[in-house]
Amino acid sequence: MDSSFNAVAETWHDFYLTAGAAAATLVGLLFVGLSLNLDVVTADDGTGIRVLAEQAFADFVFVLLIALFVLVPNQDALSLTIELGIVGAFGVFRIVRRWSVFRRPTDRFLTRTYLVRRLGLPGLASLGLILVAVWFPSQPISAFFWLLAIVLLFLMSAADSCWDLLVEVGRVQRRAKAG
Repeated sequence: MDSSFNAVAETWHDFYLTAGAAAATLVGLLFVGLSLNLDVVTADDGTGIRVLAEQAFADFVFVLLIALFVLVPNQDALSLTIELGIVGAFGVFRIVRRWSVFRRPTDRFLTRTYLVRRLGLPGLASLGLILVAVWFPSQPISAFFWLLAIVLLFLMSAADSCWDLLVEVGRVQRRAKAG
């Protein structure tokens, strides 16, 4: 069973190598962008901007962790199940914690559509990651294809958060120049 699991995992090697490298690169670029706009990110009224930055960072880190775990050589399905299950549990915990931030009545980002984008995509990906992890010992081929969908959900959520972050930082800077 372990040799057949490793053979299936090996076919996904290049994809996860690319996904992990892209996620690591984008985390670095996010840090550079935030560092250049540190005043906006750390301002007292910058809670929404910090939440966007946190969301993008976490989603990229989840993709990086998934890639690293899949790329562990000669790993068995049970080990991967445990690793991915832990990442998924952290993701669910993070979404529950984020919910309390978005529930503040003064939060300008509080709309149903926005909540679905900010919490729905990564929440769905985190729950899906737990389910996919459980499938690995019995259905590794199907599980790898579903894991692809999870990685894409995390990447879509991260890209969406980065775009909103870019727009919000621009708005804050434009208001500062005008006022």
